[in-house]
Amino acid sequence: TIRCASGNVFMALKINAFCSFCSKSTPGWSNSVKYDVLSKGINTLPEAQRIVFTLHHIDGLPYSEIAQITERSKSSVESLLFRARKRVKERLIIFFKKEGW
Repeated sequence: TIRCASGNVFMALKINAFCSFCSKSTPGWSNSVKYDVLSKGINTLPEAQRIVFTLHHIDGLPYSEIAQITERSKSSVESLLFRARKRVKERLIIFFKKEGW
C-alpha cells in the first residue's frame, strides 16, 4: 500500500495496478510520483464519479454501502464507478503518451 503526505492509506487501490492501464510499466517511478499522476486523474472526475471512485477504491467500501451513503441505487453506483474508471484510464493514457511511453 502507499501513503500520501496526509497519511491516508490506499487500501484497495494499488498504484501499480492502475499504471497497468498503460501498455508499459513504470519502472523507477517513486510512489509519490505515481500518487501524483493518479490523483491528477482522479481530480478530473465529475464530483459524483470522484466520490464513488474514492469510496470504493480508496476507502474500500462495497457498492451497497456506497449506495446508502450517496443515496443512490446500487446500479447507479456501478455505472458511476464504471465511467470513473474509464475516465481515469483515459487520462492516464493521455499522460503516458505525452511522456513518450
